[in-house]
Amino acid sequence: MVEKFTQNLLEKWETLKDAFVIMNDGIPGYNYKERPSYIHYSSFITFPQAPAHYLRVLENWEIKEKGTLLGRKVKVIEGEFDKNSKEKFRSETFKMWVDTESGVLLKYISYDKDGKMTKEVQVNEIMFNEELNTEDYLE
Repeated sequence: MVEKFTQNLLEKWETLKDAFVIMNDGIPGYNYKERPSYIHYSSFITFPQAPAHYLRVLENWEIKEKGTLLGRKVKVIEGEFDKNSKEKFRSETFKMWVDTESGVLLKYISYDKDGKMTKEVQVNEIMFNEELNTEDYLE
């Protein structure tokens, strides 16, 4: 659950402690810092802190299977949103494909109460530890 989601690019955390908040009901929450790379749901992949909080309640999810996606070994996590998230996202359940080596989220789908997909984010191509040509980054 998110108490505050800032979109102010000038706001900065002074310490790591600033990333966390205690919400009105006493439950720990997250104070997200905006990033230039944040582009709606694509941030689920590059900065998977948002979908990771769905895993906060351990009994609401489980690892259902292991497999591969994009040639990478993945674990498939399936779960149910908590009450507040169900209302906020108009979704009941979710499914995530997580790269087992890097922890990167490669695919995410959420579903409504009828099993209809409500959101999907999927990586189409990914490379890890590729050699970079420094000439490409020099002005």
